Amino acid sequence: MNKIQREDDGLAKSLRLVSLAALANLPFKRQIWLMSKAGFQPTEIAEILDTTSNSVNVRLSEMRKEARKSAKIEGLR
Repeated sequence: MNKIQREDDGLAKSLRLVSLAALANLPFKRQIWLMSKAGFQPTEIAEILDTTSNSVNVRLSEMRKEARKSAKIEGLR
């Protein structure tokens, strides 16, 4: 492993620690939503939260569905 790879690995570990600390007290779905809105890809979110990318994608899909349902209900009022 060269110096650049070690630095990249160190940055990735630092990012994971900062992300976990910032989101630690939030519900799992909220953590996923916030990380997604911050520009993280599902695979990155999964790695940070120690879960699978499939789990992250399922939660994101559920949240999009809930948002569409809420928007439809709001449109009826």
